[in-house]
Amino acid sequence: MFRYLLLFLAISLLIEISIYSQNVQIHCLGHSAFVLQFDDITLVADYGKLNAWKEWGWDSPIYDIGDLIPDIMTYSHLHEDHYDSTRIPPGVKHILMNGDNLEFEGLKIKAIPTCEDEFGEFNNTSYLFNYKGYNILHTGDIQGMIAEINNDSVACYFKKNYPENIDLLIMPIEGKIKYIPQTAKFIQILNPVNLIPTHYWSHEYLDEFIRFISSEPKLNYKIKKLEKSNINLNPSSTSKNIYILNREPYMDR
Repeated sequence: MFRYLLLFLAISLLIEISIYSQNVQIHCLGHSAFVLQFDDITLVADYGKLNAWKEWGWDSPIYDIGDLIPDIMTYSHLHEDHYDSTRIPPGVKHILMNGDNLEFEGLKIKAIPTCEDEFGEFNNTSYLFNYKGYNILHTGDIQGMIAEINNDSVACYFKKNYPENIDLLIMPIEGKIKYIPQTAKFIQILNPVNLIPTHYWSHEYLDEFIRFISSEPKLNYKIKKLEKSNINLNPSSTSKNIYILNREPYMDR
C-alpha cells in the first residue's frame, strides 16, 4: 500500500511539474501590441501602425519586431492602431482575426466576441490564450463595454464569456473616452492574478489610473513599474500585481 502511495505522489508531482514548467515571456511593443512567448511558440498581438493617431494628438507608438517571424499573429479588430498589413512579416504560420480560433502545439486560442463601442455592437475580438493551464486574456478594444460596466447585462456578459481564472489580463484603460472609475469594477469582476494596462495616450493618464486603482479598498494589487519592456511570468505565483512596462522594440530587448 505504501509503495502505491509513493507511486501516486510521484505521478502527481510529475503532472504538476508538466503544468507549471512552462516559460511564459511578455514583451510590450506599445499601445495594445505585445510579443507573447510560450516556450518555443511566439505570438504577436495587435501589431498596428507605428503611431496611428499622432496627428490627432494621441501619441501611443507601436515599436518594431525587427526580424522576428512569429508563429501566430492575432488582431482584435482592423483599426490602424491594432492592425497594419504592411507590418506582417512573410512566413507567419497563422494570422487570426474576425473570431478565428486555433490550437497550435499545445497553445489553445479562443476568440471571444466583444464590443469597442456600445454593448451589442460586436466589432472587437478578445483572445484567450491557454497554455498548459495558464490563461492570458488580451481584451483588445473593449473600452465601450468597460465604460458600461455598471450595466448588469454587460457585467453578466463578462462573467459568462471570460474565464474565472485569469493569470494575466491585458486591458485598455483609455480610448475615445476616459473611464478610469469603471476599470476598478471591471478588474474586480475578472479578478486576474496579474494585469497590464494598455491603450493610453499619455503617462499622466496612466499615473491617474494607478492612483485611482491604488486607492480602491476592494482591490489589493501591488503596482510594479518596470524600467524594461519584458517580463518572465511565474505561472505558479498567486501574488496580485499590476505591471507597468516600458515600451521598446523587440529587437532591443
